[in-house]
Amino acid sequence: MAIPRVEYQPRLPDATGVEVLRISRICHDGGEMQLSRPHRLNFYQLLLFDHGEGWHTVDFSEYQVTVGSLVLVSPGQVQQFRLGSGLDAWLLPIRPDFLSAGLAGVQPVAIFEQAQLSPVMTLSAEGFTALADEIRLLTAELERRPDAFLAGIAVRRLETLLLLAARHAAGRLSPLLAHHYYPLYRAYRHLLDESLLAGEGERRVSYYAGCLSCSDKTLNRAVQAIAGQSIKQDIDHRIALEAQRRLVHTDLTVKQIAYSLGFSEPTNFNKFFRREVGLAPERWRAEKAGRVELPACPSGQ
Repeated sequence: MAIPRVEYQPRLPDATGVEVLRISRICHDGGEMQLSRPHRLNFYQLLLFDHGEGWHTVDFSEYQVTVGSLVLVSPGQVQQFRLGSGLDAWLLPIRPDFLSAGLAGVQPVAIFEQAQLSPVMTLSAEGFTALADEIRLLTAELERRPDAFLAGIAVRRLETLLLLAARHAAGRLSPLLAHHYYPLYRAYRHLLDESLLAGEGERRVSYYAGCLSCSDKTLNRAVQAIAGQSIKQDIDHRIALEAQRRLVHTDLTVKQIAYSLGFSEPTNFNKFFRREVGLAPERWRAEKAGRVELPACPSGQ
């Protein structure tokens, strides 16, 4: 059994590439089981919580969320909700190509990618109000009758929303947004993610440098500048994370996971996993088993 993938499925035929949903409405429409189970997105997702308290798990880290919590999730990440009574939020699914255009030299995608290691941020009252107001403006625009201007206005509203998020997220998302190495780093990470999903698990630095027409040293400098670690460390970390996802969220054997990640022998995978995670794959899987709890939907919705 593979990790369930959630595709971008707009409710309206004239969808622009972004929508504004409510968690309470998703639960009301029967989507609470999907939220409660681990699932992998193929789109970007922004959540802004405005009622209650609960828990949100992203790639094995569980975060408490409450009013003012901002969560940014990227394609490929695995998430799961434990919704406490009364918890509600705006949920914005965003089609990747809709987010690809830059604004004044800033890549909106970079805001999401910088949030991957710590996707939950607590906003100040001022920050929460600024983002909530912008979401309401975006909602009003999307509820208009579609015309030739809708998509352009919607993407500008979304860009403004993401820039406000960067401004109000305690300075965590701003420093690298316009770094000259960022486009190269992003292209490399796209290749790496494609390699993992295709079952190749390519680990050679020279492969990625060749695909991107640069030297190994240049690519290593780019990764070091953006991710704060060498490209070898970055590749190994990403492969180890994907291995953890498959160990917990699928019923594949360790041997099958090893081959699916490009290892020629399961013993090599076992050594790699123990080095990166600190435990043997089977033991790590056993320790993570049985921790899934089902949520309660927002009460009164």
